[in-house]
Amino acid sequence: MKRKLVGCFSFWMVIGVCMFMGCEGASDGYEDHVPAEGMGSLVAYNRTATEFSVYVAGYYMGNVTSWEYEVQDYDPGTYTVVILQEDGNKNYTADMEILEGVLTVLEVSYGNGSSKYFSVETEYVDKK
Repeated sequence: MKRKLVGCFSFWMVIGVCMFMGCEGASDGYEDHVPAEGMGSLVAYNRTATEFSVYVAGYYMGNVTSWEYEVQDYDPGTYTVVILQEDGNKNYTADMEILEGVLTVLEVSYGNGSSKYFSVETEYVDKK
């Protein structure tokens, strides 16, 4: 019996180490994106369990499913960004600055559960 427990424990330790090592240096994926020459990038990162659509300057950027992201390059400037929940009534609207050689990352979460607005944190990642 003791041998089975040690073998089982060893198996799970190996699995745990492999999983940990596999995660080392992992990213959400968008961090590897570099904007095209003379452009900046907008990243919509969905940290919710719902889908939403993103519009930039009135144009459809894409649909972002839960725990996924959408990246698109834009000329530097100020753009109105609108995020609309697909299966509900949450939304978000703001003017965002797109900077040359920089990822403008919008991390979208639920925020206050009773609110009709998404909570959005903005991060700028310099890729120059």
